[in-house]
Amino acid sequence: MQFPQRPKSHVIEDISFQIFSEALPDDWIIREVTKKDYGIDCYIEICEENYLKGKLFVAQLKSSENIVMHGNGDKKYVSCSGINPATMNYWYYLPMPVFLFFVNIITCLLYTSPSPRDISGS
Repeated sequence: MQFPQRPKSHVIEDISFQIFSEALPDDWIIREVTKKDYGIDCYIEICEENYLKGKLFVAQLKSSENIVMHGNGDKKYVSCSGINPATMNYWYYLPMPVFLFFVNIITCLLYTSPSPRDISGS
């Protein structure tokens, strides 16, 4: 007898979104994209001192069981290949900042640069 099988990529995607969501401040609003995302997983609205002032950014999550850090000292970074140039063009023309988040689903660590908190002014 055959049954539908849930792909590992779907499980990893759900785990990474949970890690991402738990890392954000509780008062920030996560608006998940419900249609095919084209390089956008969600919109985040920053709440400052209980006020919504229209500060939004776009988040794209990239998850893995093993994220390799490059560089040394304070200048460490994560490299990412396989992003379609058309997606990068789309990000460039969006009217809000786009942050690429790397999620290690084994260590539950989240990486990005610069921090979205840097755009909130707090």
